[in-house]
Amino acid sequence: MMKPVIATAEIMFLKSQNLIVDKVWADWAVEMLIEGYDKEYLIILAGISNFDNQFELKNITDKAFKELELDFSDEKKVTTNYISYLVCRGLTGKIGYDVVLDKLHHCYYNSNHQYLIQPFYDLYYAKEDLRFSNTQYYWEDADRTNIDAVIENYFREWLYNNPISF
Repeated sequence: MMKPVIATAEIMFLKSQNLIVDKVWADWAVEMLIEGYDKEYLIILAGISNFDNQFELKNITDKAFKELELDFSDEKKVTTNYISYLVCRGLTGKIGYDVVLDKLHHCYYNSNHQYLIQPFYDLYYAKEDLRFSNTQYYWEDADRTNIDAVIENYFREWLYNNPISF
């Protein structure tokens, strides 16, 4: 059986949070089609360029998930996979560490699994404080000289302990 593309981790998180359907979804659908997933609602989703009718778009994504047999009911797993997806993108240089931390910091208050996001939330504020000050109280032993290395080391540790699994 084929494995979904890695961006599926993000899409499952967006779906679980009932967030808007936008170009990210269409790009994911295209990636899935390229990988060989020839499904009717993926094709429809890949061709969408107008994202105004969220009701209809959510209906299409429901059907695409059903076709692909993607289950996003395990919120902890979906959240863990999303974090791992972002961390992987950060470690591979596709997005900056600051972007990873910013995205996760924004997820913190809406998540039912804040404990998973908490370290990233703390790193976000440690980094923010060190932009304007020589001190921060969020991450022990992090300072201006080592904050980027601290973030990278934590990202590597997280990904080692939490590989993406579908």
